[in-house]
Amino acid sequence: MSDDFPAGELQDRGGFRFAAIFKAEPECVKILDDSARILQMNPAGLSILEAATPAEVIGRSIFDFIVPADHEQVRLCFSSALSSGGFGCKYEVLTLAGNQRWLESHMVVLRDGSSKIEVLAVTRDVTRMIEAEGRLRESEERFRQLAENVQEVFWMLDIASEKVLYVSAAYEKIWGRSCESLIKEPVSWSECVHSEDRAMLQETLHRRQKSGFSDVEYRIIRPDGAVRWIHDRGFPIYNNTGVIYRLAGIATDITSRKLGENQLSRLQRLYRFSSRMNDAILHHRPPPELFREACQIAVEDALLEMSWVGLFNTETAELKPVAAAGRIDGYLTDFTIPVDTYPKGHGPAGRAFRTGCPAVTNNIQEDATFVTKEAALKRGYRSCAAFPIVVSGKKTGVLVFYASQIDVFQAEEIQLLQRLAENLGFAVEAGEKEAEKSRIESALAESEERFRLLVENSTDLIAEIGVGGKFHYASPNFKTVLGHDPFQLLKRNTLDLIHPDDADDVRKFFAGPGGSATHRYLHQNGSWRWLETSARRFRTSSGEDRAVVILRDVTERRERAAAQALAETRLRQSQKMEALGTLAGGIAHDFNNILALIFGNIELASMDQPPGARSQERLDGAMKAANRAADLVRQILTFSRRKDPERKALDVSQVVLEVVKLLRAGLPSTIEIRTTIPDSLPQILADSSQIYQVMMNLATNASHAMRQCGGVLDVGLSSETVESGSILTIPGLAPGRYLKITVTDSGEGMLPEVVDRVFEPFFTTKPIGEGTGLGLSVVHGIIKAHDGAIFVQSQLGHGSTFELYFPAVKTGPTLAPVGSNPGGGNGEVVLFIDDEPSICRIVEGLLRKNGYDPVVFDSPIEALQEFQVNPARFAAVVTDLTMPKMTGLTVAQEIKRVAPNIPVILVTGFAGNLPVEDLSAVGVKELLPKPFTQQALMNCLKKAIHS
Repeated sequence: MSDDFPAGELQDRGGFRFAAIFKAEPECVKILDDSARILQMNPAGLSILEAATPAEVIGRSIFDFIVPADHEQVRLCFSSALSSGGFGCKYEVLTLAGNQRWLESHMVVLRDGSSKIEVLAVTRDVTRMIEAEGRLRESEERFRQLAENVQEVFWMLDIASEKVLYVSAAYEKIWGRSCESLIKEPVSWSECVHSEDRAMLQETLHRRQKSGFSDVEYRIIRPDGAVRWIHDRGFPIYNNTGVIYRLAGIATDITSRKLGENQLSRLQRLYRFSSRMNDAILHHRPPPELFREACQIAVEDALLEMSWVGLFNTETAELKPVAAAGRIDGYLTDFTIPVDTYPKGHGPAGRAFRTGCPAVTNNIQEDATFVTKEAALKRGYRSCAAFPIVVSGKKTGVLVFYASQIDVFQAEEIQLLQRLAENLGFAVEAGEKEAEKSRIESALAESEERFRLLVENSTDLIAEIGVGGKFHYASPNFKTVLGHDPFQLLKRNTLDLIHPDDADDVRKFFAGPGGSATHRYLHQNGSWRWLETSARRFRTSSGEDRAVVILRDVTERRERAAAQALAETRLRQSQKMEALGTLAGGIAHDFNNILALIFGNIELASMDQPPGARSQERLDGAMKAANRAADLVRQILTFSRRKDPERKALDVSQVVLEVVKLLRAGLPSTIEIRTTIPDSLPQILADSSQIYQVMMNLATNASHAMRQCGGVLDVGLSSETVESGSILTIPGLAPGRYLKITVTDSGEGMLPEVVDRVFEPFFTTKPIGEGTGLGLSVVHGIIKAHDGAIFVQSQLGHGSTFELYFPAVKTGPTLAPVGSNPGGGNGEVVLFIDDEPSICRIVEGLLRKNGYDPVVFDSPIEALQEFQVNPARFAAVVTDLTMPKMTGLTVAQEIKRVAPNIPVILVTGFAGNLPVEDLSAVGVKELLPKPFTQQALMNCLKKAIHS
């Protein structure tokens, strides 16, 4: 129908014939013009469109009936027909009655020799075919969904070619192989069958060839070694001649059901095995014979492949088989398990022995710790279980079972076999106990004799004490340690020897089950000794409760421990105060730099004021405030031990007597003052005013602690020698002779947390307005500045004791004195170095106004470079101690190396920490403390330049 047929030719051949065919044609025939309007349509076409008369469709476009979704497709077909002469397409229409139908049209162009073109379209109703195809696809999709989502395997086989036509996705889950592999290699299915089931399955398949039906159960082995039970039902498919040409079937995984049946059978066999084993155990056979029989019964009754017993060799730390039964085939030859060198185990046997618990491998092939895996699999072992043999609470060996299938040892089997292993251990233990009984009876007399000798010669005290504390036995050593006759103690009660404060504890101790404790016992001479007591209760054959008590004299050990604890407490306190001192010193150093600027600016401003200026009064007020700040910094430096006191030989007893005399007049009569001042006390090198301040602070604090109820204030002096062996008890003190000052009050005492913080700056327990918290911190700083030590002991309600230690110390260069105005310079060149530019500017102004020629640098490196150009021009060098990149000591050392005769003045806010004995070695002539005044600077320069 691809060629064009002229319309005129059709008419010439007989219009009546065409009309007859047109009307009789069962398919729809219509003639369209070139715009797709219907010119003619036969009755079949009218029927398809459900039109009653031709007038309902003639003159209308075919697109009036085609559904909009197919318009584009039909237009393309119609255009192709006009251009190429013919075309066909399939589309959906909506009839005049509103029904949908699928039509398939073939079009051909008709030409009449003129320019007029008509299209002949033959259309067939394909609605039923389209609906049938849809139902078929829907049916196939339902089948696919069903086949791919059920747990059974659907399969279909072509008999002639023996090809697998279809296998559902469940095949991959059950068989562990891909569906594609089965379709490509149908023989791979039979290769999966368990070797023991192949003959039976082949016979079943042979019978199925005749009838087409089969119903069989068999086992398969997955690639991972797992065994699965399959129930396979097959049925025939006949062709239209009644001949079987295909086979189909359903395969179901019935492993769980089969294992349940096998499990029941196995448990029955295991219970028979258990009964025979218990029989053997009751006959008290020797261990080697019992082990061999246990292995044999396991193989015979439990139908296991093999069983063996291994014992642990303590010398080689190995498990070695001593009995075995079943299919061994050389498996246990030279077989040992070194349990210590295989942390992950050497299979279940090693794990069971080390852990003391059953160890099961239900699939040897997948157990990476199973070192003999290849040998085990070669002999048909697929699963293994091992159980520890425990004799008298000690692991002595293992009982091991092997089975030919995986997943054999489940919870019930493991529980039963574990009990058997325990019974085996009990049997061995019973035999050993029987043998041991005779040895115990023969050794009892010997043991009692050894016990008597041990008790009578032990350095410990051993006693047997009854209910209520009565002595029933006391070893001879009671005489040596406590001086009491052991025979006389049998008439006394234990509580007669106990310190009254410990009596309640001892009663509770002996009333309990036993244990250990430490109490004080009375010595014959009236002193108290600390004894460490260990007791264990027992019941005599007559039913009386008694206790065996072992006592050890620990008096000296406790005294050493108490001294050690005190030393550690003092060391911790010393370290904490050292850290706080470092922090306070750093803060004071920064404050000194700030105060130096304040002092300098005030003095420069004062020098610029005209006589009688009113602003001078304000400057004087500012100077007073600055001096108060400087005093506070000096107190902080005293706490941090960074201010050198002016020391000289001092008789401390005179200071103490003066302080006591002053206090006695001001204290209430309810407070008594006692002094203990022996003769021949050593003198110390100290600042008398600071020692006076220390004593006043301590005495004032003590009186404050007793202000409510009164009490006694004890002040004592003594000479103390610290030996090298006692350094631990007085941390921070070198061996040597010390003056010890003790200040004790009977006041309210302090809590431990207060004792820990009592020397901290600004810490106080007094109400606001009654204390600043600097008193004891200043005391601590003064004592540390004198290379001494201070310790405090206090208990709430029992008063406080302060112990102070002062040694003799070496002296060093003194700080520049503050005297009257020495006058200014006479044009001398002074090199001044400080890393603070603002301080440099202040000092430059002070020096210039006092007649000196200042050369100022805020960089020590640049200052030295300038100095080295012409050292002789400088009369003196003034340098700060703490500077970045280079300290003042290094600057002094370099100055001395270049010009030894140029005096160096070192400016510092914490001179107390300097190695003063070495300052002269690096050229330092004077120390100038921060913050310094104009007068102090001039004094220092005059002394350094003219000395």
